[in-house]
Amino acid sequence: MKKLSLITLALSLWLSANAFADSFIQINSDREYSLRECGGTIEATISESNYETDQINFVLRNVRNCSNVVVSDLNKSYKIPGQDGNRTGSYSIPASKLPSGINYVSVVVRSNSGAHLDKVSIPVRVVRFETLVGQTVYVPTKEAFAKVINVDYAGKYVLQFTTGSLSGLVGNNWNSTSLVQLSKASCGTICVGDVVIVPTKGFAFAQVAAIQKDGKYVLKFITTELAGRYGHNWTTDLLVY
Repeated sequence: MKKLSLITLALSLWLSANAFADSFIQINSDREYSLRECGGTIEATISESNYETDQINFVLRNVRNCSNVVVSDLNKSYKIPGQDGNRTGSYSIPASKLPSGINYVSVVVRSNSGAHLDKVSIPVRVVRFETLVGQTVYVPTKEAFAKVINVDYAGKYVLQFTTGSLSGLVGNNWNSTSLVQLSKASCGTICVGDVVIVPTKGFAFAQVAAIQKDGKYVLKFITTELAGRYGHNWTTDLLVY
């Protein structure tokens, strides 16, 4: 499945005529900025759920002179709840609404008359890629299976190992190229759980532990000096079944 992952957020505020800035959603600074014309503060944060529903959130607090927020790029306008001098509101932009690459989201906070205005220019970097979050993968270097539980701002994966000596432990900084994606199917030509013979490994017996996304097999060896070890990328022409 496709997902919007990284938004690298750098918040930089030019007040009055210029005004503002934003942006995985990973945020360089998580702090409030003053609105010089409208009064009060604005803060840009992010929320995420396995990077499937990333959002940029704008929180305005104690706005004195303005009651309107306009996200011009999305043709969205909002009223800030409350009374002048104490208006507070929160607004979100789903990552799915943002284009790929480096762009700018323009947010304007202004009064009804336009006498007070702070303009916010938010640089946003959006990268789309196929996510493995939530999937079980095989990790050849560890001869173990793991569940992908998250992805960081650089697009690298956080794993929780489910088998092997690392079972239960969490590790980060894994590239997709170092992981073997698995098929959800339990059967190909050979099914998961079937026992096969591997002639090239001294006619060792092995059990099919998983089917890879490319149709090849992950095996767990049962006999010979390889007993207990795993291997991947096995094809039917190399097996007796």
